[in-house]
Amino acid sequence: MNVSWTAPGDDGGAPIINYYLEQRLSTEYKWARVTTSQISNTQYVVEQLRMGKEYQYRVAAENKAGVGKYSEPSDLLLAKAPLGK
Repeated sequence: MNVSWTAPGDDGGAPIINYYLEQRLSTEYKWARVTTSQISNTQYVVEQLRMGKEYQYRVAAENKAGVGKYSEPSDLLLAKAPLGK
């Protein structure tokens, strides 16, 4: 699933160096980080999803001042097989 977001309007004067992307199944309360790798742009391809399940995502930006607040959760997104498969 390709997840994308908009960069924050205010970076507090320091460039963003990383984004933290979290997901959860619609039936669960707990958020889990999607990757331990650094995300430097505003999109990420999430793999190893359970087909037919609905997920929500949220993101937080990090700069030299620290990690900001997480965004509001996304709408529910249905995991489907890639086109052509």
